[in-house]
Amino acid sequence: MMSHDDGGPATSVITGLAILGLLVSSVVLLGDVLGRRNSEADKDVGERGACIYEVSHGQHPMGVVCLREPARLSIILASLNLSVPSDISHEDSVVPCDTRLQMTGLPGEVRWYPAAAETILTLGGKIDLNAAEEEDLSLVPGIGAGLAKKIVDHRRRNGIFLSMEELERVPGLGKRTRSKIEGFLKISQQRHGESGE
Repeated sequence: MMSHDDGGPATSVITGLAILGLLVSSVVLLGDVLGRRNSEADKDVGERGACIYEVSHGQHPMGVVCLREPARLSIILASLNLSVPSDISHEDSVVPCDTRLQMTGLPGEVRWYPAAAETILTLGGKIDLNAAEEEDLSLVPGIGAGLAKKIVDHRRRNGIFLSMEELERVPGLGKRTRSKIEGFLKISQQRHGESGE
């Protein structure tokens, strides 16, 4: 008698990862199409990098979306084929780039957090030099823990970076290192959590 071996948990994990990879690729493609359709400012996208949004319901991931510019909550959810619950007050709010949205399950509540640096880099996004902490910067190829600490210390002492060239003022970071890492970074005009007012 022949027995059928389904491969056990390892096969299930590999199959799940393959499906997740296809799903992320589809979401990235959909985000790209929506971004092109909704953006007149495509010319400088390379300088800004993509806007990446992670969406979850409680602790359950619902998907990741890449759009070309900050988008309204309704557009982000529609990109994942999700409808906006009628009791959410943020529906028309523009969500900043690189944000993790958590639908809490409480009526009308959606919490916003910075997206994980790993997610941003994996999807080809750029880490915000003026918002990133040491842990985030250390994930950038060419920046280790020591250099990440120096960058954050320099920013805390001297204020936000206004250009990539200012990185060369960080002790131990010259032109060659800057040229290696700047493709993974972007510059906002404010630190995460500060208002622009």
